[in-house]
Amino acid sequence: MPLKLKIDEKEQIEVRNGMPVYLDDENKEIELDANMLFDKIKDLNGEAKQRRLESQALKDKYNVFNEIEDIVAWKGEADKAIKLATDIDESQLIQIGRVDEVKANMKLAHDEEKVNLKKAFEDESKKLNSQIESKDNTIFTLMVTSKFSQSSLFSGEKPKTILPPEIAAKYFGHQFKVEKNDNGVLQVIGYHLNGSQIYSRKNPGELADFEESITEIIDEYPMKDSIMRAGFDGSGGSGGDHGNGGDKIAVLKTKYNEALKTSNTQLAISLKNQIFNLEQRAMNKRI
Repeated sequence: MPLKLKIDEKEQIEVRNGMPVYLDDENKEIELDANMLFDKIKDLNGEAKQRRLESQALKDKYNVFNEIEDIVAWKGEADKAIKLATDIDESQLIQIGRVDEVKANMKLAHDEEKVNLKKAFEDESKKLNSQIESKDNTIFTLMVTSKFSQSSLFSGEKPKTILPPEIAAKYFGHQFKVEKNDNGVLQVIGYHLNGSQIYSRKNPGELADFEESITEIIDEYPMKDSIMRAGFDGSGGSGGDHGNGGDKIAVLKTKYNEALKTSNTQLAISLKNQIFNLEQRAMNKRI
């Protein structure tokens, strides 16, 4: 199971020693050290590159045997053929009528070897590709999730939206990719829904950093007003649990916390919007 951000009683991300606190699948607390993760990501990237080189070297080495299936059977038949060729000269083979048989057996063994080696190569390639994919997924999760947890849109004492970082990452994470920049360094790059990269408004001609990218993405989000808090370019706000709606708000908040624990993103967003609407009505009544 993926790590989850620890949410305190104020529904804020808990920060300890300057680092966000996560919960693993056994509900144990982990302080996320961004510097350590960055070093780990570099190591993983180097290891993934080495795996790719090994995969290519393996492919080049065994390419000649692509059509051989059973290398063990081929070797057995080849050993027999070699021994037979050593012990009997061609004139003797002609006399006993076995030249064609020996040639056919050697061809069969050779064909089987090629097929077998091809299968061995494909199995090894799948294994290496699976390892590379796993490492790439780990790099993406570590880099992108940490960015969401550090953004002022979703964390801090007064986040600008009603979305917790883990929910925002699940909903908007697909619009980010981890790619190498011109200097060969891994970078989180944002993309518009049309597939084009997001460029910086502060530094024209350069790719936008995460904060600029996520701000642009939210500006393009059709339901932006429903996730923004009051005072941050949206119609959001906070109210109390007073009047007849107080009990209902408390129930919704309980369900919301349960949805966060089970990573039910759609339900959590729906409940958060309902809570917001009820709190807004309660605040209007007091005014």
